[in-house]
Amino acid sequence: MSMFCFQCEQTAKGTGCEIGGVCGKKADTANLQDKLTGELVGLARAANGNAVPTESTYKVIIDGLFTTVTNVNFNNETLL
Repeated sequence: MSMFCFQCEQTAKGTGCEIGGVCGKKADTANLQDKLTGELVGLARAANGNAVPTESTYKVIIDGLFTTVTNVNFNNETLL
């Protein structure tokens, strides 16, 4: 499985990790984080300009971004 991860400040030489994460992250986890980020973008777009988003919508977006942007959760089950 190929890997390209640029999700944190630890990326090697500031170019992104290509073989394995400097942080210890595996390729499947990086791919799940990318997928989750894409789904969050889709949710934000769907909520934008429509009915007022609910508190649960905001919570899902914030929790999801925290999970990926902070680069601290490498649990694939949680990411799924």
